[in-house]
Amino acid sequence: MICKAFIIAQLMFFSCAESQTQEKMHDVQISNARIYLYSGNKGFTTAGAYSHFDDMIKSGTKTKQLADIDIKSIQTILNKAEQKKHWQTKVGINITFCEISFKEIDTLSKVILRTGKEKTIITDLTRNIDYIITDSEDISWLLAFTNGFKTE
Repeated sequence: MICKAFIIAQLMFFSCAESQTQEKMHDVQISNARIYLYSGNKGFTTAGAYSHFDDMIKSGTKTKQLADIDIKSIQTILNKAEQKKHWQTKVGINITFCEISFKEIDTLSKVILRTGKEKTIITDLTRNIDYIITDSEDISWLLAFTNGFKTE
């Protein structure tokens, strides 16, 4: 009886340890991405940002296809980022709207970028995943990247 309990406890421990290791290893692969050339200063919740994609499509907001080098850079940044489940929240103003086609899913993901000085959060609104970026070089690159589209 004690032996069975010990074996079950070991199996539970190893399965938990294995799942934690898997969560830290990311293999984000992007096949395609475009950015919306939206320059509004309206604040959003994540639900509002999600529905704003439909508004931009209806109003004919221009988009720009991302270059392969930018896609590779974003892919590398996402692979290094901490991933967390996204919960409904206010996302504020000055967000960048993108649509990204991830190779592991069949649908186009609605994604928003919120850049800050100490961290940047990239939220996949379709799959409810937050990618938290804290590396200063990655934050600087993303800030320059998003600011480049605000002048177009």
